[in-house]
Amino acid sequence: MMIVAVFLAGAQIPAGGSTAPPPSVAPTSAAIAMGERLARAGTLAALLPVQAAKETDELIAARPTLSPAEQARLRRVARTTLDAGAARLFAVEGRRYAELLTIGELTTLVAAAESPAATKLRAVQPQVIAAVVGSMAGFDFKKEVATAFDAGTGRE
Repeated sequence: MMIVAVFLAGAQIPAGGSTAPPPSVAPTSAAIAMGERLARAGTLAALLPVQAAKETDELIAARPTLSPAEQARLRRVARTTLDAGAARLFAVEGRRYAELLTIGELTTLVAAAESPAATKLRAVQPQVIAAVVGSMAGFDFKKEVATAFDAGTGRE
């Protein structure tokens, strides 16, 4: 999904995919299941459907000759594709949580993530993130850092 690429674009992730030390013991199936529950209750889970809907609408707009029935079929295919892709992402995310957190920590985090307040938070996150991203229009981190650094050294 494009949303993952957006968040990780340019990120330097070490070989192996994490800055955390490797797990010393393989996680249990119970820990992996808890990790997947945590993943399915996370920010990525809130944002994937929004991004998928946007990209599906773009696909339909790019095909103006589609009949209403074909548009409906394309939306069903998009939903099936999203579900399969999300399942793969949540499996990876869940396993990694299980490798890095204890079953006690996972249990606590899942309880918090599945609370009514956290559910409401996820419901509003796409709108909040859209507003934040919109406010960053024109912000170039590397340029800002280079300018500030150069100003402090007298270099241009």
